[in-house]
Amino acid sequence: MKFSISPLSLLPLLLFAPISAFAEDSTTQYLSDVHSIRQTINLYPLALDFKELDRLDALFTPNATYSIPITFGTVYGVDAIKEKIREITGKAQTQHLFASETLNVDSKAGTATGNVYLLETVFGLLGPNVTNTFNGYFNDKFVRTRRGAHWPELEWRFSSREFVPLVSHATFPGAGWKGNNEDIGKGKRSPS
Repeated sequence: MKFSISPLSLLPLLLFAPISAFAEDSTTQYLSDVHSIRQTINLYPLALDFKELDRLDALFTPNATYSIPITFGTVYGVDAIKEKIREITGKAQTQHLFASETLNVDSKAGTATGNVYLLETVFGLLGPNVTNTFNGYFNDKFVRTRRGAHWPELEWRFSSREFVPLVSHATFPGAGWKGNNEDIGKGKRSPS
């Protein structure tokens, strides 16, 4: 049996082959790192929104820094992060939406930095019929680590996460946080 391969018959192979088939090892490592970091970013809101905070062990280094100035300042260590989130959110429901991520990855050093925009809606934080919306972005630092048990595909974890608010009640009345930081989690609400 005789057959021939035309250049056009190779087109689907070239279009749909994995990137690694054509990339050097360093490029493959970089793409793998970017994918793992994106998984870390994307799994964070799921852990919070489904109140599975023990999954944060797989997303943060044990000594990570976590800073959200408008609600609880800075805490150190994944156990303190989980405790503070539990304390602040209580029984409130959250919905996190992320967008517009940027990443700077140094695969050789095993470090990365990035930013991701956040729109967070919190239902019932300051009362049963109260909804608060927070807008801003995270400044993130990542380190490559061993794979975790909760989400085995993760190799990268947050070593630092800082929330920077973009819209506040002071800037646009009716938007953002309206209460005192001490009121968070206590069912108090400031006058509109």
